[in-house]
Amino acid sequence: MESVVTILDVPLVASADLPIAELAQGVPTLEGGTIALKHAREELSTSPVYRDLVLSRDSRTTALLVNAKTDEDYLSLLEERNELLIKRGAAGLSPEDQARFERVSTRYDVARAELAERRHAEIAELRAVIADHRDGATLHLGGVSMIADDMVTFVRRDLVAFGSGVLVFIVVLLTVIFRSVRWVLLPLLSCFYAGTMMVGMLGLMGWAVTVISSNF
Repeated sequence: MESVVTILDVPLVASADLPIAELAQGVPTLEGGTIALKHAREELSTSPVYRDLVLSRDSRTTALLVNAKTDEDYLSLLEERNELLIKRGAAGLSPEDQARFERVSTRYDVARAELAERRHAEIAELRAVIADHRDGATLHLGGVSMIADDMVTFVRRDLVAFGSGVLVFIVVLLTVIFRSVRWVLLPLLSCFYAGTMMVGMLGLMGWAVTVISSNF
């Protein structure tokens, strides 16, 4: 993580009641210890900037903003890839640009996968920290990164559970109907062969193997 912004860090301009010249030298915060708690609570709970963002109106709930470290390489590859995509849609790509687009796309896919893995690990670390402090407070984790990671995790778990259940059901059904190991293994091998061919065809077409593409 790159930084964390809490109720202790936000600038309290109204509560300080200082001339602009003094504010230019440094805006007071709760962490500095120069602001009365009564005035700080009033500003944080009524200010349109902080109200219901940093502190709730009843002053019982606060938020912490965790800023993840920016991956400059990933952003650079994303920008370059988007430029080439726009160019391809507008006027087409030359052979040199097409080769460059393929190289950039490959590097972008790798960088995106690595970024997703890092975000997953960071979210797991945050949840571990939250679990250690649940006895003293009610803590919730949110944000776009968390939602995206949870969606992938939930879909992956559902696929494993659903796939395992379907496999067991098919094996039991074939065993009850045919009562022969050969007629259980042959359909399963056929399904495995068909699945392998499907993944291979999607790979040749340049399609990512996702839930949607595999069903299609």
